[in-house]
Amino acid sequence: MPTNCTIVVEGDGPRLVKAAVRARTPEGEAPEIREGTIDGATGRTVRYECPEPRHRTNVDLIAKLENDEVLHWKGIDLDESGEGKVTNEQSEAGLPADLSPEEIEILAQQRGISVEEVIAETAKTTPKLTRSAVVFRPNYAPWIELKLEGTRQFQLVLAAKKTKALPEGTYQVSFRTTEDGEWKQAGIPLELTAGKSYDVEMTSRPPFMKVTVK
Repeated sequence: MPTNCTIVVEGDGPRLVKAAVRARTPEGEAPEIREGTIDGATGRTVRYECPEPRHRTNVDLIAKLENDEVLHWKGIDLDESGEGKVTNEQSEAGLPADLSPEEIEILAQQRGISVEEVIAETAKTTPKLTRSAVVFRPNYAPWIELKLEGTRQFQLVLAAKKTKALPEGTYQVSFRTTEDGEWKQAGIPLELTAGKSYDVEMTSRPPFMKVTVK
C-alpha cells in the first residue's frame, strides 16, 4: 500500500495555502491530523504521508484558501494508488464542528497561529460559535481534570501556561499538586460561554480557583 497519498480538489477556484488531513482514530487514542503539502500547477493538490489504512479511508481534508476562506471535505476514501478526489460542491464552510480541543491545538501548531485565531476562523464561517478560549496557568496545581456537566472529561498536565479550546458549558474542576497526589475539587464550577476568553488560575486557598473573563 502507498505511504504517500494525494487528494485533488477538482475544478476551478482559489489556490490552497494550508492543508491538513484528519484521520479517524479509536476512542481513547490520540487524534491524528497530518500536515499536507500543497502541490500542482493550480495549487489544489494536497500530498501527505499515509502509513496506516486509517490515513486513506474516511478522512477529512481541512484547507485554508488564498482568499482566507476555510473549507473542509468529510469522509474521503482514497483509491488503491493512494489518490482521492473532491469537488468544490462537496466542501463545507469552516472547520468540522466535531473537532476536539486537542485537534484544534494541532491545527494551530501546524499553521503557526494561536488557538484563539483558530476559534475566530470558525466564527467567520459557522452560524453559532460553540467554543471558548481558556488559558490555564500551572502555578499551584499543574494537574487538572475537567468534567463537562458530569459526562465529557478532559485532563491537563501543564508545564507552562496553555490555551485550550473548550466547548461551552459548565465544568466541574478537580486538581492535584503532585503527580501521585490526591484529587481535590474546586469549590466553584468553571462556566464557559462560547466566543469568550478566560484566564484560569488554581490557588492554594478555597475555592482553589480564580477565573477571569478577558
